[in-house]
Amino acid sequence: MAAKRQRADAADRAAMEAVRCIGDGRPAEAQGLLEQALSEEGERPDLLHALAVVEMQLGEVGKARPHVERALALLQGTQGEEAAQMRALFTLTLAAVAQEEDDPAGAQAACQDVLTSRPDFAPARSTLAAILFALGELDDGRAEMHRLSVDPRVPEEERAGARAFVEALDRWRASGEHPRAFLVAHRERYCRFFDDMAREAATKGWIAEAAVFVRAEDGTSRPRVPEGARPYAAVRVDLVDPATGQRGLVGDQPMVVVRRGFEPLARIPVLLPWPGIPFDLCVSTQAPWDELPVQVLLEEGDPVACVDPVIGAWYTDGFEGRFGEADRGRFHYVGDPERSRAHGATWRVDLGRARTEAVDALVERLAALHREVPLRRVILGRGSLPPDGPPVRPEAPPLRRPGRRPLPSSP
Repeated sequence: MAAKRQRADAADRAAMEAVRCIGDGRPAEAQGLLEQALSEEGERPDLLHALAVVEMQLGEVGKARPHVERALALLQGTQGEEAAQMRALFTLTLAAVAQEEDDPAGAQAACQDVLTSRPDFAPARSTLAAILFALGELDDGRAEMHRLSVDPRVPEEERAGARAFVEALDRWRASGEHPRAFLVAHRERYCRFFDDMAREAATKGWIAEAAVFVRAEDGTSRPRVPEGARPYAAVRVDLVDPATGQRGLVGDQPMVVVRRGFEPLARIPVLLPWPGIPFDLCVSTQAPWDELPVQVLLEEGDPVACVDPVIGAWYTDGFEGRFGEADRGRFHYVGDPERSRAHGATWRVDLGRARTEAVDALVERLAALHREVPLRRVILGRGSLPPDGPPVRPEAPPLRRPGRRPLPSSP
């Protein structure tokens, strides 16, 4: 009995140290501590759940799911308020796992499961609202956020945040503003930041937006395409020192811009409908210009085979400067298409300092494609394509270019 108590105490100490590691930004150390505690103490729901949360932080979603599912299974039949709270929290983590797996239907079902038994559990209500907004379900998302804002059981700070969100959404809908304005805001703020960085780098002899070239067998130079990438996926670097070849990035995370008057809408992706288009097109309130997701869902057919030629021709035009000037404003990078549905895929594009007419040109080309291959939905920016069957879960996450620093500044 004493030995069992000692093992439990040791596991508790390891869990507390893991929490400190998480707070200090050391999730890998926290993972090791929790795995050690589980090996010594045996399966415990709280430790399994904590491990799943850490694995989510490390991007190991495939590992997180079985751990949180096992934690929930161990709670089955357990009575009492503590068990009910743990069940709600673990199920909400399962919703987060589903979101990371690009399974909004699964995430929504998990939130609804929590709210059925605990309608006052505010995190489940706000998570459900976020899922709905990311799907473009503005009315349903607003309804959930409004419920949160008026529920007296919810702490006032959370109610105030929900009220501010609802007010900002209502203000935008009443304004009649075109959602393209969110793309313009992201582009203008990013380009101002890029200009500042480029001017500073120029004083040291660096140049901006240089293409990466390789020498062909016939002795001519051509833009370099990374090995295994799409044949059109040539690369420009943000900044380069021509004397040494050293390269520099403008920032280190994709830049999400906060617009004045609509600040709460930048907290999560909210899909806003683009009017006057022959297919369902949405602009996200999170649309980083330096890593813009272009998400396309077909009614049927292979999205890569059907859409990639359009993306390739558009990217080539942008890379060669069709949407820029003689010495600036060219596309920098495009990632491989990421399949996310049976008929859906996403391309992530760094538009550099290209003009916003680049987006208009893409919309025109997709409208032309729609006449031949019906498009169910297109999203410019972050958000979720509607389900059209089980999500496609790649064995490994796609390779992506290092991103850029978020600067939540209003243009």
